[in-house]
Amino acid sequence: MSASLVGSEMCIRDRTYTVEAGDCLWNIAYEVYGTGTRWTVIYEANRDTIRDPGMIHIGQVLTIPAA
Repeated sequence: MSASLVGSEMCIRDRTYTVEAGDCLWNIAYEVYGTGTRWTVIYEANRDTIRDPGMIHIGQVLTIPAA
């Protein structure tokens, strides 16, 4: 499933998400999975590119595992 929203909203294509201003793993998880508590799923899938889960960067492309 692919979805694209405008502005600081999510842009998901082929199970990836490009981080935008104001994003955090909690908010991304909430939009993707319906609950922010699943932020650890996104973090674990991207441990090789996320050094600090509290510090993701604009433009960073994250893998979003299937629900």
